[in-house]
Amino acid sequence: MNFFPKIAIVLCSFFIISTAYSQEENEKNSENIKLETSIPKLLKINNDYLMNEVYDKSIASGKRLVELEPENANFNFRYGLALNQTTSKLEEPLEFLKKAVKNTTIKVDMFNPKEKRAPIDAIFYYAIALHRNGEVDEAIDLYKDFILQAGEKHPFYGQAQLSLKQANNAKVIGYDESIKSLEPLDKTINTESGEFAPIISFDGSTLYFTSSRYWKEKNKENTIDKNTGDYYEDIYSSYYENGNWQAPSRLNFCSPTENEASVSISVDERRIYLYSTKTGNGDIYYIDYKDGQFNDIKLLENKEVNNDNWQPHYFVSVDNKMAFFSSEDEKDGYGGLDIYMIKRGKDGAWSSPVNLGPEINSKYDEDAPFLTFDGKYLYFSSNGEKSIGGYDIFRAELKDGKFTNVENVGLPINSTYDDLYYTVTTDGMNALISSFRKGGEGNMDIYQIVYNERNSVASALKGRIYMMDGSAIIPENIEIKLKCLNCEDEEITSLLPRVRDGLFLANLKKCKEYEIQYVNSLTKAEIAVQKLNTTCEEKYEEIEKELGIELDGDKIVASKIYAFKGSIFDKETNKGLDNVTIEIQDEKGRSVFSLTSKDDGTFTTNDLNNVKFNSNYTYKIIISKPDYITILKEFTFKTEYEHYINIDPIGIEKSQIGKNLGNVIVLNTIYYDLNSSYLRKDAKLELNKIVESMNLNPNIVIELRSHTDCREDVEYNQWLSDRRAVRAADYIKKRIKNGESRISGKGYGESELLNNCGCDVEDTSGCSEEQHQMNRRTEFIIIQK
Repeated sequence: MNFFPKIAIVLCSFFIISTAYSQEENEKNSENIKLETSIPKLLKINNDYLMNEVYDKSIASGKRLVELEPENANFNFRYGLALNQTTSKLEEPLEFLKKAVKNTTIKVDMFNPKEKRAPIDAIFYYAIALHRNGEVDEAIDLYKDFILQAGEKHPFYGQAQLSLKQANNAKVIGYDESIKSLEPLDKTINTESGEFAPIISFDGSTLYFTSSRYWKEKNKENTIDKNTGDYYEDIYSSYYENGNWQAPSRLNFCSPTENEASVSISVDERRIYLYSTKTGNGDIYYIDYKDGQFNDIKLLENKEVNNDNWQPHYFVSVDNKMAFFSSEDEKDGYGGLDIYMIKRGKDGAWSSPVNLGPEINSKYDEDAPFLTFDGKYLYFSSNGEKSIGGYDIFRAELKDGKFTNVENVGLPINSTYDDLYYTVTTDGMNALISSFRKGGEGNMDIYQIVYNERNSVASALKGRIYMMDGSAIIPENIEIKLKCLNCEDEEITSLLPRVRDGLFLANLKKCKEYEIQYVNSLTKAEIAVQKLNTTCEEKYEEIEKELGIELDGDKIVASKIYAFKGSIFDKETNKGLDNVTIEIQDEKGRSVFSLTSKDDGTFTTNDLNNVKFNSNYTYKIIISKPDYITILKEFTFKTEYEHYINIDPIGIEKSQIGKNLGNVIVLNTIYYDLNSSYLRKDAKLELNKIVESMNLNPNIVIELRSHTDCREDVEYNQWLSDRRAVRAADYIKKRIKNGESRISGKGYGESELLNNCGCDVEDTSGCSEEQHQMNRRTEFIIIQK
């Protein structure tokens, strides 16, 4: 049984299904058929395959019939029908079905070698082919023509009405402007065999998918599934490295004679849920990673999920408290595949399935449910009346325990054929889908969607445990216990790290304090404890926590060695800056590290010396880059159970004439006593920052500009501002290199007010004290860089 989504049009209405093949004709190979000139013989072979819906086998005889009589509508229909049901190139059937519709009739003798007319079904199939190719206007006309000719009793009448609605939807569907790009993955992943059911790990580094490609390994090779004509399906994985998906590997548990298809993974990637036809009409299985490998495939024990019906998809939420699955249930369903939800109680038991109701489900098929990391949106696919052709991807908002605001996600995610299996990263920036559309490698392909901005409001804990000796794989017996310290419910969540790299993820509540406890699950010994706080804002945040560990016999010991990690960016563009020189100094001003930033602006130092556990320190970091203003930042930290000490991202600005150096280094307001030009102590503290900056930037020349408000006469304000500017400039001159030539002071009085608070002798402007204060300012304008 092929795992591709069911396509409604699979049977010609003019055939009576045969239950057996004619062995003599069926065993003719394609080479013999290419040379056959007897139309009666070819017709018998072709009919036999078409009657049994073995479309791939009918292609050779259909093609040969068209070669013998190129304008025969009947023969063109046969070949076009087979291509429409099997080809990996959507445009291939068009040429032949177009010829077929030129000569159609309601009654046709498909067993008569002299029959040159095609059944009116050709009109329907040609409309379908055009629709899939995006030519909806012509498809609409053909659907209407077919409906008018066929009448209500025709088996395709209902499907034609549905397809007509979908084609009309395609003419008015909206375009999602939040999407930056949608592109197929390269040929490393996509092949002519068809790839579908992608699962991207929430951190975006791992891809699992299903493919029916051929493989051979030692003495084993996969074989052809007689039901589909394709190779048996298997599950593959690929890692994202150096900006590309690497060559995929087939997972070792896949059988050469069974269909296995990926449906979802646990957040720690220690469990893969998959679909198999081993039992029932198709059930959900799982496989666990243990002792360094994935073990035997097991049937999901929940009998209310795996019943006698068809269950092609299953997805468990990040917090492991909800699961969604699709099932074909004639008694409780709305028709076709429906999506159901189960919830896990505090005792760990799953509830009975609940149909998600008419907001989600319809009398058609709903499949491939996926809940986003933040738990806000449920994505799924439907081939119902709101689709624009085949399956479309829809989104529903989960609010107050109910799914509302269901909408078709529109173009470019959806095409006029099948689009399914939406999966997206933690931050909502990158998503994958399976799609059968023009321009693909063949059949279904996997496409990547990149959004313009983060499409998530999660407070995402992104932790990592790693071996201090550089080993790639961490011990499996590490458990993370996550506890909310100020939640109403102090439930402890148990997490497991990804074994291959120690990554662990969790969706945290907003505005809360958490404790992370690392435990040796075998000995129950505590390894380390960390704390964190989440933002109160409804926006995406990523909280990184890292723990270096060492092995001491049976013990797992947290490292107490430390290093710095940070990033540098351009304040104007918000992009990371490469080749930035970074110097870190200790409390005594001694240089500890000197290094440069990477291409993305990040940097990581070597390990620190002479730093003790559970102690407080204050260090300085000096950031410099040609054409940028060199800055110095002071930062404090406490050494705890985290190897990396994270320095907040630092933005720097280009050195430009006319720029206010005071804004770059963020000075506090410089105050003077009333009618005084003498420098107060608090003013000197701010001027010392300018001194420090000018010593770090020895080529910068500035003009110190002093401004007043308007609440004295013009002459007095000019005199006062001059005196203040000169005194402040003199203070700086004495403390910088080449001070006489690098700074001057000038008063501007009330000549350059920043607002409309102008006045004459008396203040009649109605301005507040705060508005007047805006005009009483000191600026440090760069006049030479």
